[in-house]
Amino acid sequence: MLSMIEECYEKITDQGATCESINRYTLNSLLSGPSADFNSYIKRIKDDIDSQTGPHANISFEDLCLAARNKYLNMEAAQEYTVVDPKDSIIMALTTKLEALEEKVAKSANATSGYSNPRSGGGRGESGNGEKVKGMPKWRTIKTDTSVEKNSLTWHWYKHHKGPECAWDGLYVRHEEKDHDAHMARFKNKRSKFDKEDKGSKGSEDKLVIGQRLKEVLCSKLMLDDNDAEQYCQEIIQGKD
Repeated sequence: MLSMIEECYEKITDQGATCESINRYTLNSLLSGPSADFNSYIKRIKDDIDSQTGPHANISFEDLCLAARNKYLNMEAAQEYTVVDPKDSIIMALTTKLEALEEKVAKSANATSGYSNPRSGGGRGESGNGEKVKGMPKWRTIKTDTSVEKNSLTWHWYKHHKGPECAWDGLYVRHEEKDHDAHMARFKNKRSKFDKEDKGSKGSEDKLVIGQRLKEVLCSKLMLDDNDAEQYCQEIIQGKD
């Protein structure tokens, strides 16, 4: 690199011209190398030039090239020029660990968002697909056909189901559209029977009421089957104990 710079500068001077910034260009080029020790040596020369003090304050282009070349050749002979700086080794090691940690966190997040109920196949997300819209697996909000197969189950498009804040207009559910009224009637019938049962203590009553309300929301808003909704309610209530 130094030889090329010297050749270019020689062509300039042969034309009777000059380059007032030749030292600055040369210093910037010399500082582009990988050796921290070599760069530190060049920076000391640059500091003297910038501050106009010290032994290198008025160094000529020729002397700058001579000093840099001798420093480089001596370091090469001692096999010191390509030695990795310890700080760089630490930074590289930390970078590697950080990348591994980020990958681990990303995999953990994907595994969590991709959890699926083995029976419902879509109550809390889809295995391998954590993309959601207002908490609903995105695929359930986009119509591709009147019926689709997902997780070995058949899902049917229900066009009258509206998402919160118009997040979706229609939704894939487990029952066909023609069976929706019957599905809701079965749910209401079960709720009516449930309300007539003895609820025991006040604490039990509160949990049963909460559980029934949760089940109603799950069935009516998310279009889950009765069994799936019941399972979710039990998990939520038990988690509050």
